[in-house]
Amino acid sequence: MPSSSPITKKTILDRVRISKSGCWLWTLSLTPNGYARMTRNKKTILIHRKAFELWCGIPLGQVNHRCHCPNKHCVNPDHLYDGNQSENMKDVSSLPGYKNSQLKFSKKAIRTGLVTVPKN
Repeated sequence: MPSSSPITKKTILDRVRISKSGCWLWTLSLTPNGYARMTRNKKTILIHRKAFELWCGIPLGQVNHRCHCPNKHCVNPDHLYDGNQSENMKDVSSLPGYKNSQLKFSKKAIRTGLVTVPKN
């Protein structure tokens, strides 16, 4: 797909694998921090934010997002809701297996399915 073509719902759905937990796991490029991304017109687009815009009708930049799940690879707009960064970090730190502000989870939390990590 040319880097100037628009990102649509189909563009996103064609590039995810749906997990048992309902996460839409991105199968392409990730940011250094592990978030799903695509490049359009030499600009990085974070796919979880674009998905929220497309499915919820709220343009990028007009809302902060909180995540229902800890999976940075997840782009399911149902796993996002309005909130701010501080609230998001509180949510994440309360998840089982959370270790520190770098959003790392214990091997036990991953092994037991408390959190899911996609295989790349």
